[in-house]
Parts: sequence; structure tokens; C-alpha cells
Amino acid sequence: MRRSRRDGEPCLPQIRLAYVSRRAPHLTDDAIVDDIVLPAMAKNRRLEITGCLWFDQRRFLQVLEGPAESVEGVFASIVADSRHTDVDLIRRAPDEQRSFARWAMKPVRAGEGDPIGAMVASLSPESIPPRRRRPREAPTPPTPGALTRIVRLLAASAG
Repeated sequence: MRRSRRDGEPCLPQIRLAYVSRRAPHLTDDAIVDDIVLPAMAKNRRLEITGCLWFDQRRFLQVLEGPAESVEGVFASIVADSRHTDVDLIRRAPDEQRSFARWAMKPVRAGEGDPIGAMVASLSPESIPPRRRRPREAPTPPTPGALTRIVRLLAASAG
């Protein structure tokens, strides 16, 4: 039997989708928050999506959780966004347990000695030529345990 939401509507199949990408060089941290994170918060609330956007000076890692159709639609618009390139899908799988249930979009800016940065670097090799626009499966998909560690660190980080 499928669980129901509080309003009595049946729950839609939930997925977790994660990707890494190369950040456009002209994009400032303020622009990420003002032009990406804040609009995403409003849109994600409407679509019942939760998630997190981690970023450093070169890369993004984003985790999206929610109804499969909504997450896939948001991901399609992300892939087309010129503020990043080289989108590598690292996970797309059913997942009923949300790690970011309190966050429509949790922004996490990389800090000094950020352990997530090393993990993300291992998922997104710098040898990939820039400007590839089509998403693809990550060249070396992370083990489920590696992504779980990243998600736990992101969920526990201040934001």
C-alpha cells in the first residue's frame, strides 16, 4: 500500500538525483545565491523538491530529492543552464528517505579544508574538456557509500 501525504493525496514515486558540474568562471558566489539558490527555493517548494547545492570556485555538486517527474524536469532545466558545463550525473535512484527534508534548496559554500571538496574532485576529474553540454553518466560513478558520506556531510553542514 502506498503511503499518503497529510492532505490525503497519494505519494508519488520519490527519487534522489545527484550531479557534479563545472562552474562558469564568471559566476560569483553572490550570483549563485541570488540568481540560483533563491529562485530554486521558491520553485522547489512548489514542486515538493528538497535538496542541496554545494559549490567551490570551480565546481557544483547538487542533490535533488522529490517526486520523480518534478526532479527530472528541474534537472532538464539545470542541464540547459549556461552557468555551468560538464554535467555528470552521479546518481538517479528511488529513495524514500529525504536527507534535506527541511530545505527546499540548502546552499553550502565550500570552506577551507572542506572534506566534501576532495570527494567532489574524485567524482569530477579536471581532465574532462570544458564546454560539454550534454549530461552523461559520471566516468567513474561513486560507490553508494561514497555518495552517502557526501550527503551526510552536506546535511550536517551549516547552511
